Amino acid sequence: MKYNLKKMAGYYKPYMGTFYLDIFFAFLASLISLVIPLVVRYITTDVVKMDMETAVRRIVIVCIILAVLVLIQFGANYFITNIGHVMGAKMEYDMRAEIFAHYQKLSFSFFDDQKVGRDANYIMGFT
Repeated sequence: MKYNLKKMAGYYKPYMGTFYLDIFFAFLASLISLVIPLVVRYITTDVVKMDMETAVRRIVIVCIILAVLVLIQFGANYFITNIGHVMGAKMEYDMRAEIFAHYQKLSFSFFDDQKVGRDANYIMGFT
């Protein structure tokens, strides 16, 4: 198990910068998702009690802040969805290339002795 975790962590190594950015943006998007209901609660509990002129000013300010937060959340979700997905696809490519390279090194007699559909984990020695 420990070997498998180290092997898996090795696939992250070339993409650590992207991985850390992906984690950061996921945290940021989650944080914004938690802040938005708090802002709405502020409007419905505190701003309602203010006089009309002050309430309108506060609502405009809060709307601008919410718009900025939503734009930041959009950018963070874009990064997570697109760039993070590309990172995962590249890692998957690296894994498949390693398995294919390993298959290419095996002798013909190995394939003669194996049944069709044998698990790749068995062949790679991860059993």
